[in-house]
Amino acid sequence: MEMAPAIEELARELSGNVKVGKLNVDHYPNVAHAFEVRALPTILVFRNGEVVARRSGGRSKNDLAEVLDSLSSPPVSPMD
Repeated sequence: MEMAPAIEELARELSGNVKVGKLNVDHYPNVAHAFEVRALPTILVFRNGEVVARRSGGRSKNDLAEVLDSLSSPPVSPMD
């Protein structure tokens, strides 16, 4: 499952509520090692500099939005 479109769409929809970044682990293997990335794709959610959620494998936009919603108060889900 190609995740880039879902992540980019969520980033646009949640702009101002969340920050989204991507990292090429081939270019930054030390960062991947530091965060124990063992599978691609891996999504890490940070709060105050700490990893608060981790998901590996392909995920839908809705799955990713649910992860963000579960960690936020009030929910940050895009309007459907």
